[in-house]
Amino acid sequence: MTHDESQVLTKVVYFVETGTVYPDGVRNGKSQGFETEAAARKFMVEMTPVRDRFESERRKASGRGASTCFARLTKGVFELDEEGETAGCVDQTEIELIEYGIEDYRRDKAKRAQSRYRREHVTQVMVKFYPGDADLLAWLDAQGARATYIKRLIREDMERRQG
Repeated sequence: MTHDESQVLTKVVYFVETGTVYPDGVRNGKSQGFETEAAARKFMVEMTPVRDRFESERRKASGRGASTCFARLTKGVFELDEEGETAGCVDQTEIELIEYGIEDYRRDKAKRAQSRYRREHVTQVMVKFYPGDADLLAWLDAQGARATYIKRLIREDMERRQG
């Protein structure tokens, strides 16, 4: 393959670098290349490399106190030689950097646990009030916390019927 000076062949690669930055400045990371930006973003979002790796990285560095994980998306443009092989990077641009600190991790972990608990253990009941029930709705609104008031009424009714 030959090319003249006016037509330089290039190849674009999108890199996702994931890793951990420690308070002492030590950085641990690895990079993976993708042919399209969409594939790279899918890796960052759906595979959640930062979240998946955070716990194991934190365990490895427990003595060093890992504080921040990151995922960086960059675009590299490489010039190709006559054989179509990569001759060198002519441009590398950072597209996106996601930092994921230990506080974010703890907050997200608590949200996931709460969501899982609600999904598995909580039952929600809906009640509809028609225009003819306006007086009931007004009374319910005046009682304060609706769920607490309804639960108390049910418990009192249960005690009266069992008692």
